[in-house]
Amino acid sequence: MIARKRAKEQLRPRSPDPVEGRKHIDVQTELYLEELSDRVEEADVEIQTDAFLDRPPSPLFIPAKSGVDVDTQIYEGDVSILTLFACQINRSTVLMLDSTSKRTRCLILFASQTNRASELMSK
Repeated sequence: MIARKRAKEQLRPRSPDPVEGRKHIDVQTELYLEELSDRVEEADVEIQTDAFLDRPPSPLFIPAKSGVDVDTQIYEGDVSILTLFACQINRSTVLMLDSTSKRTRCLILFASQTNRASELMSK
């Protein structure tokens, strides 16, 4: 592990040694100067929070109405309307699921045929 560190240090690009009578120093290249020191500036600050004041409870949020309210009244003898609605929804759902599964099967067959054709062409 130590050998690895030494090898990395040797491979790292370095600036050439200074000319006789001169020495290298660290120079800041930022747009502003910053005083460099080994000591970190510290400061102690104390604060006191205000006591919590009693406030009235927040009112219940009720969103403003938008649009027109519409309702449907189904009387006691009108169960056939609900049944008809449920049957139509059920048919629509079955049709959507059936068409989705057919499309999926087609895509899978197409992918398998494409893979088989590429295997035959590569031979």
